[in-house]
Parts: sequence; C-alpha cells; structure tokens
Amino acid sequence: MEASFLEFITKNSLFSKENKILLAVSGGVDSVVLAHLLASSGYTFAVAHCNFGLRGKEADADEQFVRQLAQNYGVPCYVKRFNTRTLAKEKRQSIQMMARALRYQWFNELLEAQALDFIATAHHLNDSIETVLFNLTKGTGLAGLHGILPKQHQLVRPLLFADKNSIEHYAIAQQLSWREDASNQINKYARNLIRNEVVPQLKQINPSFERTFQETLEKIRGVEVIFSTTLENLKQKLQYDQQVIRLAIQEIPSDGSRIVLLYELLRTFNFNFTQTKELLKQLDGQAGKQFVSETHLLVKDRNYLIITPKQTTTMQTYAISLEEEVFKNEHIYLSWQELSLTTNFQIPTAAHLACLDADKIVMPLEVRSWQEGDWFYPLGLKGRKKVSDFLTDLKIPRNLKQNVWVLTAKKQIVWVIGWRIDDRFKITGQTDKVLIIEKH
Repeated sequence: MEASFLEFITKNSLFSKENKILLAVSGGVDSVVLAHLLASSGYTFAVAHCNFGLRGKEADADEQFVRQLAQNYGVPCYVKRFNTRTLAKEKRQSIQMMARALRYQWFNELLEAQALDFIATAHHLNDSIETVLFNLTKGTGLAGLHGILPKQHQLVRPLLFADKNSIEHYAIAQQLSWREDASNQINKYARNLIRNEVVPQLKQINPSFERTFQETLEKIRGVEVIFSTTLENLKQKLQYDQQVIRLAIQEIPSDGSRIVLLYELLRTFNFNFTQTKELLKQLDGQAGKQFVSETHLLVKDRNYLIITPKQTTTMQTYAISLEEEVFKNEHIYLSWQELSLTTNFQIPTAAHLACLDADKIVMPLEVRSWQEGDWFYPLGLKGRKKVSDFLTDLKIPRNLKQNVWVLTAKKQIVWVIGWRIDDRFKITGQTDKVLIIEKH
C-alpha cells in the first residue's frame, strides 16, 4: 500500500514533502488510512473535521475520535460545527449538497488562514466508480465519465488508486481504529444504493470489476484529452464582438463528432443536448430559428450561429454632454468631434460613423436602447420607418436587435447607432459645422 501510495502521488504530481496538507478526516476507515499513510511517509499535514450535527451523539463521538487521532500524530486539528439542517432549509438545498458546500468553503478558508497548500480527501477507487455510475444513470457528457480526478487545483485525492477492500485490509493489518457511519448502509441515498446493491451485482458478472473499471477510467481520461484538444480548436473559431458571439456554420464538423462537440461548446451558454440536436436539424434550413437558454439567446443566421446574453432588465437612458468628447458604459462606447465644413470635406460612409449637421442637433442629446414603436427617417429611404421594420429589412438576427442603441436629440432619433442616421440630420449645402460621432 505504501509503495503504491507514493507512486500515485508522484505519477499525478499531487504534492511534495515541502507542501503543507490539510487532510479532511471524518473518522471513517478511508480518512484514517490516509492520515496513517501521510504520517508514515513523512508528509506535513493538519487535520480538519466537520461536525454537521446530523447524527447527535454519534457525530460528537466522531469529533472526539478525530481530535484524539490528530493528537496521536502530533498535528494541528481544526474542527467546525454546522447547523446543516437549518441552513439547507434556508437555502432550499438538499442536506447533502449543503454539507458539501459548507465543507469546502471552510476548507478553503483554512488553506488561506493557516498558510496550507492543498486539501486532501480520502476518496478512493470505489467512490470514483460510484460517481460514474451515478452520472450514467442521470445522463452525462464525457466529463461525467472520467470519474473523480486525482487533482483539481488545490484539491487532491491520494487514495484513488486503492479500492475499498484494500483500504480496509490495510487498516486491519496496521491495527488502526476508525469510526463506522451507520448512515452509509441506508439505501435511501442514491450513492448508497449504488454502493450496496448495484456494484455487488456487477461484481457477480466480473469479480475484478473495480480493477477493470479503473483501466476503463484511464482510457476515458485519455480520450477526453484528445476530445478537449478538438473542442478547444473549435472554441478558437468563436468570434467575439463585445457581448455578441458568432460561430461560422462551416466550422462545425460534418462527421459523427459534431453533435457532441457542438453540445459541449453550447453548454457553456446553458443550452441542453435536446436543443443541440434540434439546432443541427436546422443548420441547412431557413435563417432565423431561435433557441433560448436560461442565460442566452441563439439565432441560426444564414452563415453563423449568433449567441447573445439575454437581457433581463430594461436599459436606462443616458444623457450625453458634447463637452466630454466621449461616452462609455458597459453597453456602448462613443466618441465625437466637431469640425467646420470645408469644400474638400469627404462624408465618411462607414457604418460605425455618423456624420451630422451640428446645428440641427438640439439638446438634450441622449442614448438608449431602441424600443418598440420607435421610428425615424432612414437616410436614403423615402418617408419614415419603424426601427423594428428597419432592422428586419436589414435581416439583423433577433438576438442582435436587443443590442441596438439609438442616439436621440430632443427625443427625436438622430442615429440608429452603427446602422443608419436620420435623414433630417444629414449634411446639406447649408451645413456650416459637422459633428462626427464614432461607435467603438
């Protein structure tokens, strides 16, 4: 066990003898064995124990056991009690989820307060197997199949190489004492049911189930590395323009990997697998199909998938002072300059520039998001037009319309910013001063 322990730490670059480890100890056989291995191997560690107040006197006895264990090894011991049931009710979370959140929040606080380097937990091979089986039951992607990882930032699991039986046999051989948690035998919890009922049935099919599964996990992690590289290459094809994200449809693979790659890409924006399948059906269809997640809107345009955050609040109206020469907030950035009109002046035609007759601009000058019912006189068109119809005529995807802003003077639209100025404010033969506004 000791040799395998040290080999696993080295192979996965978990930590070194120079590091200080915070060891989470429940009092069960797994964490007791991990404490023994750390001590006998000469690592520097401290013990942390959570008393969640869920098992009455049994929990208090666990706490006392852990305090004595730390004293026996001559290491610091940190204990914290939580009113878990009350907090779970207040936060409307399950007790298990609440306990997990409380545990890791406190562990991270201890790391900083006590100048420790890593949090070590006693998760073992069977825990990893149970995690994969649980994920498979609920439905998962590739990340849910790799099991518990040996190292995630400052969280390390040095016992993942060992199965439960090996850990218990080692504890008995070393004459170690530990605490038994009776709740581990209650099958009302999904993981307990997998541990107590499902895995034993699978071992009847394959007596070497744990070791076979361990090899499978190694293969899956290898495949995940290859997949992650391909996914990262696809992510590099995303085009960012402030809060607007575009992916050229031609960049989406046409082989069997496309649905998984696209799903993993879109799940970042909270789109689900069903939506991804429906989107793939629409790739060759008519533009304009819209998909909505909790946080984002996606529109299938002619050549692009266009993703934008959902707007949850109404944008305010912002006053502009031309004396400042610049206006900037989290949504839009404008700058401007005023010039005298000369005979050789060339009117800029770029969409991000508005060239206006300065004398026609009447204060107050304001910017705001466009609203239903807005209208203006688009330059180059006859008569007035609703802004909504104007944007539709330009075939602007629906989710990009929400990012369109307008510049107004005395409540009249001067410029649909980035798209078209109002004909009433254009430069004419009578213009003396020119106001040029740039959208950055």
